[in-house]
Amino acid sequence: MSPYQTAGVAYQAQAVETAGPGQLVVMLYDGAIAAIARAEHSMESTDRNKIEVINHELTRAQDIVTELMLSLDHDQGGSIASNLAAIYEYCLSNLTQANLEKSPRNLPHVKAQLGRLRDAFADASAQVAAAGAA
Repeated sequence: MSPYQTAGVAYQAQAVETAGPGQLVVMLYDGAIAAIARAEHSMESTDRNKIEVINHELTRAQDIVTELMLSLDHDQGGSIASNLAAIYEYCLSNLTQANLEKSPRNLPHVKAQLGRLRDAFADASAQVAAAGAA
């Protein structure tokens, strides 16, 4: 690992360790969206060796969405948690299908959905942080 890569890993670790709960959720969304984008990019390539990259990135995105789903508190979240669970199920289904078919067909929809959720969590996290600072 190069010194730059080592520094990047250390920076990421520090960012995660110092982030609040809302920021961590935003980071998860960012990670899933980035993994999907890398899979899409690999799908555009004619290199047959990209199949491993596609599988790795889509599996990473599935793992993140699964983690988001498992973190839902249905007792306190009520209908919001149920609605989020349905969205996550939709995303997982499309990610799985894209990985099986190695097709980017539905990935833009998943990426857009996760992007909207990411932005909503980022806004809510910023509002909570601002309220706490006041």
